Amino acid sequence: MQILNKENLEQMYSKAKIAFKRCIEDEENEFLKNEINIPTNSIVMKEEFIKIKYIKIDTENYVIETKIQLVSQADDVIGSYIYYENEKGIAIDDSLIFE
Repeated sequence: MQILNKENLEQMYSKAKIAFKRCIEDEENEFLKNEINIPTNSIVMKEEFIKIKYIKIDTENYVIETKIQLVSQADDVIGSYIYYENEKGIAIDDSLIFE
């Protein structure tokens, strides 16, 4: 069973923030800059939550979901980014939603 401590949580948030930056800076995602009315480099990332989802009743296989809230400099929520990682620490998916 996975037990998260403060260091693990900080590491998961750090991974999610790095993954978001890669996502938003990827040339293939250039269109994302048109979906919001602020420069992407001014987006503020705030930790929201971390969930562990176990697959059925198997405690050896799980997914860690780390959610970052995306806000403007004026503290208006503009979206969210979710980073998914498996029990081996491998990134398996992500989700970016602008409001």
